[in-house]
Amino acid sequence: MDADRLGEGARRLLSEHITSVGQLEVLLLLLGAEGRWVRPASVADELRGSVEGTRTHLELLVRSGLARKRGTEEFALAQVTDSQREVLTSLRVAYRDRMHTVIDFIYSRPSQPLKDFADAFLFRKGEKDDA
Repeated sequence: MDADRLGEGARRLLSEHITSVGQLEVLLLLLGAEGRWVRPASVADELRGSVEGTRTHLELLVRSGLARKRGTEEFALAQVTDSQREVLTSLRVAYRDRMHTVIDFIYSRPSQPLKDFADAFLFRKGEKDDA
């Protein structure tokens, strides 16, 4: 499977922290700007996205521990260990070289809230339909 070529660390990072390609692109931009604080508007300009969408991606990255926030409008990559940096760098290379594999991986897994909603409609063995 192509996703196996991503490496375990990259697959885990994508599975646990990334919900969209836009969010991944914001994370990779922060990696490229490591050590600098950026504003949503400048990130949106660089990625050709909306400021509000970019702000949402940045806030999600802060909540997941991959980014940090200073004040109300400045964001930077979180402090990372050497092994975390290695995973992020391998993910950046994979996205550059095998973009479709990374995109397929992000969108091929069900989101947990959607899965939980769908599971609510499953009939359990032994339950009767009262309708």
